[in-house]
Amino acid sequence: MSTPAIAPIAFLLANGFEESTYAQAQKTMIKNGLETKVVAAETAVVNGWDGQGWGCFFPIDNALNKALAYDFSGLVIPGNKRSIEKMLKTAHSRRFIEGFLTAGKPVLCVGDTSAYTELLAGYEAYADSIIYAHEDNLTEMLSTFTSALKEDELDIADAA
Repeated sequence: MSTPAIAPIAFLLANGFEESTYAQAQKTMIKNGLETKVVAAETAVVNGWDGQGWGCFFPIDNALNKALAYDFSGLVIPGNKRSIEKMLKTAHSRRFIEGFLTAGKPVLCVGDTSAYTELLAGYEAYADSIIYAHEDNLTEMLSTFTSALKEDELDIADAA
């Protein structure tokens, strides 16, 4: 029996997300043969934050109000306080994140963990699915995340 292909990885972005973290995580995913998709509430493009000011614009693959966790293998949120605050303003962000957590899919939250406190409030029961990373351990946590993706897919194949 062949192992099923891993569905794309969703990157949940909002204007002001940490651009360098997104770029590093996306490159790692692609290097590991994983497809990535940008999901955002913004229209057409989302604007990154490049340390000192606004960075580049990135095209959006899926509108947040239509995106479903079912269509993805895992979720990466390369946020910072600026982007997390924007995510808190839409119920679609919490709905999208909840879809991953309730399905036991890995969620990688990158940056200051305190920034995620309000966004992830009420999901303490799903703590096993949440992986926190900082810039200093991002490479290691990306490895943990990709391993969790592959284990999840193998569990699905074994159950079939």
